[in-house]
Amino acid sequence: MKKRIGLVCLSFGAVLAVLICSAGICADMFIQPLRGWRIMVDPGLGNELSQVPFVSKISKSEVSEPETNMRVALFLIEFLKNAGAEAILSYEKGQQLSVEERLKKAEDFKANWIISIHHDEDKDSQINYVKAFYHPAGKEPNVSMARSIAVHLAEETGQPGRGADVFAYQLLTRSTIPAVMINCGFISNPESAKKLKTLDFNRTEAVAILKGILKFEEDSRKAASSSIPFVPAPSAAVPGSAPVAALPPLNIQPTAAAPLPALPPSGIQPAPAAPAVPLILPPMPQPKTPEPATPAPTEAPMALPSENFEPPLINPTGGPVDQTWLYAESLKPYSPRRGVSFAVDAGCEVKASADGEVVEASDTPPIAVPEYTNCVIIKHFGLVSQIPTIFTVYGRLSTIKVKKGDKVKQGDVIGTTGPHFSKTKVRDKDFEFQVRWGNINDKCIVNPELFIKPLGKNTGIIIGQFLQNTGDPYPDMKIFGVIKLDVCKEYYYTLTYARGLPSSEIFKENFVIGDVPAGDYTLTTQLGTRSARVEPGKITLLSWKLE
Repeated sequence: MKKRIGLVCLSFGAVLAVLICSAGICADMFIQPLRGWRIMVDPGLGNELSQVPFVSKISKSEVSEPETNMRVALFLIEFLKNAGAEAILSYEKGQQLSVEERLKKAEDFKANWIISIHHDEDKDSQINYVKAFYHPAGKEPNVSMARSIAVHLAEETGQPGRGADVFAYQLLTRSTIPAVMINCGFISNPESAKKLKTLDFNRTEAVAILKGILKFEEDSRKAASSSIPFVPAPSAAVPGSAPVAALPPLNIQPTAAAPLPALPPSGIQPAPAAPAVPLILPPMPQPKTPEPATPAPTEAPMALPSENFEPPLINPTGGPVDQTWLYAESLKPYSPRRGVSFAVDAGCEVKASADGEVVEASDTPPIAVPEYTNCVIIKHFGLVSQIPTIFTVYGRLSTIKVKKGDKVKQGDVIGTTGPHFSKTKVRDKDFEFQVRWGNINDKCIVNPELFIKPLGKNTGIIIGQFLQNTGDPYPDMKIFGVIKLDVCKEYYYTLTYARGLPSSEIFKENFVIGDVPAGDYTLTTQLGTRSARVEPGKITLLSWKLE
């Protein structure tokens, strides 16, 4: 294990493509969103958040803050370079530079951002949270960057978040370059300290910071395209040097999608069984000005598709989807799941779900899916009418048997799985499968069970919307009453999608129950029941709105 982690660290210099697509931009366009950025990453020297650098430990923690800061910084440096930025460390390992010396290095580098990484400690071992800092109060773009990083750090690491706040430390008060300081957690908290000792968690911290920076970049670009002057400020002028130019906005224009018809109102009392309909797919909405939706009558199904449809993807492992943690389910301390895994043994062959082209095959995390090492991304063309591309993502493979640029056929072996959670008891090590609809960016993630062929012939799928009386999706609601195939072990209930997790543009669903044997079922929640009839090879569409 130690040897494998070491190889991951050493191989982060590999070139990674950023696959970000939008309307009017070719789906396979490779861009680097941080091109033109110059960032100095500053690994805190220890106790700087307590304003007492270089002193002995405050707590009895066995974790070294400077060493932990440096590990996170090294991961972040390589991630930033892969995203197109020029990045340097504020000091090399073993050095102890003062704040003035580090700021001078940033100015010499002509940096337009300083990202300072820290881990706090406290005499109270129960205290633990993440937070970002800026100075002075209200100063942009420092405030927005700090807030963006703080949000993603809490989400990705599963630690309590306390947002962003003003902090009058020298690194921030004396810097003429936009800068933020980040508290990634407390080394004095035993649970946090245990995680901080591992390279995997250090990588997660770096991924979270990267995501915060990328979100800030996206917001800055959108603001720039709207003629709002909001871009990272240039560094302080260095004698004899030209001023640093503002970062160029990316020429990507957003597209407004027309909404699906309004969801029908319905009560929470038992209702007639929802009819099964052919497994079909509606055309994608075309850009137009949204019109007020007309309320549909009670018990009316969702808008039905216009053409026959068969799930285009084969199950990449041939095994059942792991029922213990499904798409968009929250499971602390992890972020809500954005794919699915499979209940298969280690060494199981992973196959291409459809014909396509390998656009990523690397043992280092691609920028598009930085949560995965040993990742393959395949781009598929023409699987569904009116949708030019689908991307399938195969993350945390044990071995990779393809390379970037390879053409693959459905069923070709592209790698193998590692040990399953049932053996390792570690959730975030499983092979994971994602589907991204149309584009590779995060907003295009969809539930893979919508598009994977069923395991059994005499089965159907339930696709539904469970909504609050306001019309908003009801998150994390348990739905009981469905029996799955015997191979789908440990299935007890389905959870509606966690807050903020995307549904498909087709169905606007917030729960999916796949591999359901044909029959009549009574779906039950703590707020009521609903009947559903499942027929072989068909979908049952449910729209369930509370009064």
